[in-house]
Amino acid sequence: MLTVNTLYFKKLRYCLFSFYTKPAIFLLLFVIGTNAHSLPSSLELLTLNLQDDYLVSRKLSGRILPKNQAMLSFEIQGRINNFPSDIGDSVNAGDVLASLDNSEIYASYNQAVAQKKLSGLVLDRYKDLKKDGFVSSQEYDKAVAEYDIAASQVEFFKVKLRQSQLIAPFDGFIQQRFYDTGSMVNPMQPVLEIIDSKQVEAQVSIPLKYLDLLVPGELYEFELSNNVYQAKLERLSPMTNVGSGNRLAIFSFKEFIAPGEVTNLVLKTQISSRGAWVPLTALSQGNQGLWNIYSLIDNQDGSKSVVREIVSLEYTDGIYAFISGTIKTGDRVITGGASKVIEGQRFLNQ
Repeated sequence: MLTVNTLYFKKLRYCLFSFYTKPAIFLLLFVIGTNAHSLPSSLELLTLNLQDDYLVSRKLSGRILPKNQAMLSFEIQGRINNFPSDIGDSVNAGDVLASLDNSEIYASYNQAVAQKKLSGLVLDRYKDLKKDGFVSSQEYDKAVAEYDIAASQVEFFKVKLRQSQLIAPFDGFIQQRFYDTGSMVNPMQPVLEIIDSKQVEAQVSIPLKYLDLLVPGELYEFELSNNVYQAKLERLSPMTNVGSGNRLAIFSFKEFIAPGEVTNLVLKTQISSRGAWVPLTALSQGNQGLWNIYSLIDNQDGSKSVVREIVSLEYTDGIYAFISGTIKTGDRVITGGASKVIEGQRFLNQ
C-alpha cells in the first residue's frame, strides 16, 4: 500500500520528466524541419542521360546435345569376342569398337575363295577348248555361271566378316556399353552407344511470340558457365511441340562443349521509349504501379533540396532499371533513393 510521501514523489518525478522531455522533442523536430546540413560525401549522385530506346535481353533455357549420337548393334548373330574400346574412350571414325567370334565365317570365306579359284581354272580351260571346238557353248556358259557363283560367295562372306565388327561411324566417345565379352547377341540389339566428340548443338524451345526475333543462318549469343558463345541457328521445327505453343530451334556451335550442359539463349530486342537507366536502389515503390526517384535541385539561395519525382518502370535486368516520366537529361538522381534522403531535405552549398 502506497503512503502519502510515496505518491508525492511519484507526481513530482512525472512533472520533471514532462518539463524536460517535451521541449527537447519539440526542439529536435524544429531542427530537422528547418536546418540545412552540408551535403554528405557518402551521398552518390547519377546524372541522367535520356535516350530514345533501350535493349531488352531475354534468356531462354536449352540443352547442349551431341550433333551425332548412335546406338550401335551387330547385323548378325554371334558371341562377342572383344571390346577394343570401352566407356569413356575417344575413338575415330572407322575404328573397330567391338567384334564377334568370326572363326566359322572366316572358314566359310576361305572355302569360298578356294572354290572361286577352282572355278576360275575350269573357266580358263573351257575358253581354250571352246576355241578349238571341243566344248559346246552350253558347257562354256555353265562354267561361267559356276565361276560367278563362286565369286559372289566370296563377296558374301566378306560382308559377313565386316558385319562381325562394330565400326565407329564418326569421331566420338563411347557413352555406354550394354554387354560384356562372351555375351551372345542377336541382330539389332544395342551393344554400344557413341556420341559425337567434334560437334554439338543446342536445342531451345522458343515461344511463338519470339519467333520473329530468329533468322535461320544468323549467329546468336549463348551463356554457359560464365562464358559467352556464338551459335548459328540451323533450323526451326515446322510444327509446335506437343502440348505447348513453342517451336524447337536447333543451334550449332563451332566449339566443342560437354553434352548435357544447360545453356541460355540470349535474345536481344531494341524497344523504342524515351527514358534513362538508373540503379534499382534509386527507386522506391509508389502508388498505382508507379515508382519514386529522388533528385537534387539547386535553390536560389545556393542551397540544394531533395525533390521526389514519379516515374514508370519500363524494364529491369535485376541491377538497373529503365525509367520514363518527367525526368530530363542532366537531372541528378540520388542512387540510394529513400534510404538516403527524404523529400524536402535541404543541403548547404559546399
